[in-house]
Amino acid sequence: AGSASGHVTLYVKASPGPRDTWTKRLVRLAASRPDQLLEDSVLVDAPHGGLHLAFSLEKYDTALVFACGIGITALLPALRYLAEHPGRIPNTSFIWAVRDRDLVHEFAPALEAFSKNPKITVHVFVTCTVPEDELEEMRQAVGMEVLCRAMERPDLNALVQAALQGQEQHEPGMGSDEKDALSIVRPSLVAGLVCGPQEATHAFQDAIVHCESASTCKVHIHEETFSF
Repeated sequence: AGSASGHVTLYVKASPGPRDTWTKRLVRLAASRPDQLLEDSVLVDAPHGGLHLAFSLEKYDTALVFACGIGITALLPALRYLAEHPGRIPNTSFIWAVRDRDLVHEFAPALEAFSKNPKITVHVFVTCTVPEDELEEMRQAVGMEVLCRAMERPDLNALVQAALQGQEQHEPGMGSDEKDALSIVRPSLVAGLVCGPQEATHAFQDAIVHCESASTCKVHIHEETFSF
């Protein structure tokens, strides 16, 4: 993940399984020296620090962003852009399913910053068991605008359907005594961004396609997958 300061932050997740992989060895090394700087060289192959999309997000009415676990790192540049860009951005729903409770605390400042943009709704689903006091800590850390749930997996069909239902818009009445009328403005162009294991990315795409087939909107999807 890049930053305006010119630094690059690398997030390394130890891959599961019985094999002693380099990611496990790196995490063990960092854990053995928690208060020391690891002065090792890192070779990084470009591109990095950004998300290269085949489409421009400003052209869309709605953006649906779904990440699983460490997959949030791949989508951070797009989310930061949506949160900070001064121009027109789409109504955005960000859905994050995460099992590692430490990741929630790690990215809490970013989640809170995203949620301060009124056009971005943030849903966090912590899929493991979380004590009530720790869950309250998480909610305080990520900000009260973030919808944070524990021991629950996201219902992608319901979340996508809610995002694509459209926005209520008030229209002035014709006469001075008439109340404003309500109309529903439905999105016609939808951007979908997803990063996670293949099973999760397929479920997200299926949810969008199902909604697309029942409406008139056009959807473009950018997919990033990872596996172990």
